Amino acid sequence: METLVLFHDGFRWLVLLALIAATALAFIRHRQEAEWSPDAAGPFAKTMIVYDIQVLVGLILVFANGLPEGRPDHPFIMLAALVVGHIAIGRARKTEGVRGFFVAGRGLAIVLLLTFLAIPW
Repeated sequence: METLVLFHDGFRWLVLLALIAATALAFIRHRQEAEWSPDAAGPFAKTMIVYDIQVLVGLILVFANGLPEGRPDHPFIMLAALVVGHIAIGRARKTEGVRGFFVAGRGLAIVLLLTFLAIPW
């Protein structure tokens, strides 16, 4: 179980980098008025897959060890962020024109904010 804790702790940096990069990409593409297509969701969906892995490992740790001391709200905030991210990417895929990048960026920015609030630094 210690290996899983170390993985969860280290993997968070990849998750944060992916979230920051994807959020920035979405807003940059929106500002450039790039045309949205369902295929454009690829980098954002991959970012959410990385997030899914992190949350899954976290849930395994919660079920094995119980809620984290000092931050019992951590898993609940992370699950909420996961739901927000998937809803945002799903809505962005259904959007037409340049607005899709804005929808994806706004959703990922909320995920990033929730993640920063939830991480037990």
